Amino acid sequence: MKLISLSFDDGPNLTGSVMNDMLDLLEKHGIPGSFFLIGNKINEQNAAVIRRAMALGCDIENHSWSHPDAVKEGLSRAQIENEFLRTEEAIFKVTGRHTEFYRPPYISVNDLMYQAVPRPFICGHACQDWIAEYSADTLLEKMLSGTQDGVIYLLHCGESNLNTPEVVDRAIPILKSQGYDFVTVPELFRRKGVQPIQGKLWTVVE
Repeated sequence: MKLISLSFDDGPNLTGSVMNDMLDLLEKHGIPGSFFLIGNKINEQNAAVIRRAMALGCDIENHSWSHPDAVKEGLSRAQIENEFLRTEEAIFKVTGRHTEFYRPPYISVNDLMYQAVPRPFICGHACQDWIAEYSADTLLEKMLSGTQDGVIYLLHCGESNLNTPEVVDRAIPILKSQGYDFVTVPELFRRKGVQPIQGKLWTVVE
């Protein structure tokens, strides 16, 4: 069985509505996804959306507290740790679970970040859905261009990612018809029998 994973950054937005719309799509197609959340967006209003994701078989992962470019901004080890730990605490408070993976904002990494964050780092095939000028057709083409067994798609469910739901809705049947099964990022590693080591940016699990 060929396996792929859909992952979504920048949730849950302040009301949770954008992430909730994406969950509607995943539920419609009967598949899970992985959500890398920004800690300072998590609040009592959107906690129910996060719990809904868990109930649907999705996983919740860490995408920092305030989405800084740690390398460009020259964050210290203590600041990087704080970005990770505050988000970890916020996620645990809602889900009762610790995360398994970390996606560095802007996929900006250095050795200090690998030392400071005790999680494997996830990159993914960038579908470029953060570029507002790209149409849904263009984004779908970019997404499908990276399709291969074991790939992790890097998508977004933030307030500005207006075309992403349509792209995902159209891509899922295409990928299913090509024989792909959708799993979460942790399940992708488990099913592939791969131990996700630290000090590496993972895009494809082979």
